[in-house]
Amino acid sequence: MKPTKSACQWAHVSCALWIPEVHIGSPDKMEPVTNISAIPPSRWDLVCSICKEQSGACIQCSVKACTTAFHVTCAFDEKLRMEQTLTDEPGEGGIILKGYCAKHAVTPRKRAERAQQQLQRSPRKSESVNERFARIEQVRQEFYKNVKPESVALRVGRESGVVVDDVFNYWKLKRRVRLPSRSLRGRSRRGGRGCL
Repeated sequence: MKPTKSACQWAHVSCALWIPEVHIGSPDKMEPVTNISAIPPSRWDLVCSICKEQSGACIQCSVKACTTAFHVTCAFDEKLRMEQTLTDEPGEGGIILKGYCAKHAVTPRKRAERAQQQLQRSPRKSESVNERFARIEQVRQEFYKNVKPESVALRVGRESGVVVDDVFNYWKLKRRVRLPSRSLRGRSRRGGRGCL
């Protein structure tokens, strides 16, 4: 949670990043959260399809014909598909954010099930391929158990503190939802949706 510009309210950083009307004043500190007043009333009126509450601002599924609403934090908790795509489009800030409801999300589990089904359909695939696939999937699901913030801090020559922990948690969440990213880019206005 980070303070808003007025310092009277607090907002989730993930929500501030995913709601297109909201900005973050200092990308380095990831605070204050600004422009909350620019969020349209219709966004505040949406009811989350996951927690069934009408508190906070919701986003809607990125499939154009779908109007299913959900909080960003609920979507991450439910491991819905939340994509970050790099773009060169002007006005998008270099990143487009898209969130998908449970009906339209292709989650890591579904991806694994589909891949497993494809392997089972092909009689030429040996058992070693199945074993390798299972091992790769296990490493992907538990990669963060092999990396500790303290070792990252030591490697970059910083004390283990807020900055290193924030970077570690950022990449942990990014990996958890399997979003491909080559490098950190400067924070500017995001082109997706989110909740607050």
